[in-house]
Amino acid sequence: MRIAVIPAKGHSRRIPHKNVRTFHGKPILAYSIGTAKSSGLFDRIAVSTEDRFVEIHAGAYGAEIVQRPFKLAEIGAPDCGTQEVTRHALLELGATDGECCCIYPCAPMLWPDDLRRGLNELRKDRYPYVFTQGWFYWGAVQTFLEHPELHNALMIEGPADRWIDIDDESDWQLAEQMYAKWVGQCT
Repeated sequence: MRIAVIPAKGHSRRIPHKNVRTFHGKPILAYSIGTAKSSGLFDRIAVSTEDRFVEIHAGAYGAEIVQRPFKLAEIGAPDCGTQEVTRHALLELGATDGECCCIYPCAPMLWPDDLRRGLNELRKDRYPYVFTQGWFYWGAVQTFLEHPELHNALMIEGPADRWIDIDDESDWQLAEQMYAKWVGQCT
């Protein structure tokens, strides 16, 4: 079984309700759900959240909901990072084998081919983990360095013209500009 887990907590330090904020006409979370669906790779697509508003939006776009305990959503709390949230979601879904892909909820320019590329690399059987990395996102590099189990992972470099870590209002504005340019080039 292949499962996509989208960790979408209800609050954000810098952008209120970031995961359901409208981005070019729909909640930004809808883009990640849509990409997972259109990739055709997943048997199940689940959004992990502690927030009722996120649940409503995720359900409206066809995702399953995993009720996340608040302790896994608290800002700054130890042991509530992406790995712990994904692990919790898989246990709640009863997933004991198969493949899992964690897709961030604020990834409106993620393509289905990006997901397929990651799966193809994973299936080459050289790495137990594959994750993508935009050149600008130090957080993923820090995660890589802080977790020894990831040292035998493949980090795929993402295209700078469509991958951005949306962390604050200026990032949001830049992402909207990047998306508008990207959509204009695709039409």
